[in-house]
Amino acid sequence: MTLKKEKLLKWLKYGAYVLAGGAVLCTAGYVFLNNPGMGKLQLRSHFRKDGLEKVGYDSAIAANWQAVIDFVTHWTRNHPYKCPICDKFHLGHRH
Repeated sequence: MTLKKEKLLKWLKYGAYVLAGGAVLCTAGYVFLNNPGMGKLQLRSHFRKDGLEKVGYDSAIAANWQAVIDFVTHWTRNHPYKCPICDKFHLGHRH
């Protein structure tokens, strides 16, 4: 391998590490620093469309982490909010 190709591969690998590190820092910042607001006082804040209860998370960190997992695995943007009915955190879509 020539010296130019080695340098290029080294810089590409370095760039990939920087991007991965930035993604980890952004994810950690969202999970630990996002403070979900209170949801609207309506039945759909606590119940799904089919009438079952939504999944409740005890802490904002758990709800934020689940929102990140949903975004990475299903490419859906869920936003956590605090339920005014049960005082737990649920995930919902912002339309």
